[in-house]
Amino acid sequence: MKIELRSRKHKSGNTTLYLEFYEKGGKRQYESLNLYLIPEKTDNDRRVNEATLKKALKIKSERILGICSKPEEKDVSTPATEFTKWMDEYLLHLQNGDRYSLAYQKHMQSIVNIVKSYLAHIHRPSLMMDKVDKSFYKNFLTYIKDVYRN
Repeated sequence: MKIELRSRKHKSGNTTLYLEFYEKGGKRQYESLNLYLIPEKTDNDRRVNEATLKKALKIKSERILGICSKPEEKDVSTPATEFTKWMDEYLLHLQNGDRYSLAYQKHMQSIVNIVKSYLAHIHRPSLMMDKVDKSFYKNFLTYIKDVYRN
């Protein structure tokens, strides 16, 4: 997989930075970094742009190395299992019991499918449970709102 840092200029003069992933099959995927370069009118603008570019390059290097950003506070009681395996086990638990309706079970299955598509979108299909934190939820909700289509 090849990862490139790209930019796109807006009419306002700001430049958006994003990552472009090239997979072996020739398919491209994009990740918005929510980082912007502003037009350089003063020395302060130049310093801000340099810091933003350094941050973008750091994120790119993390993606190349496959490093996830660390959670703010690690919960000791969080099991060391993959998030998708945990969701699959939860679905099996729902199906084995008579406590939940069939409609609820189907609803949960669709939610699990959406979460799995999000994990594939962020190139983290085997995300560990301890990496699920507040920023994961925020990014997941943004994915549902802006990217995900049935």
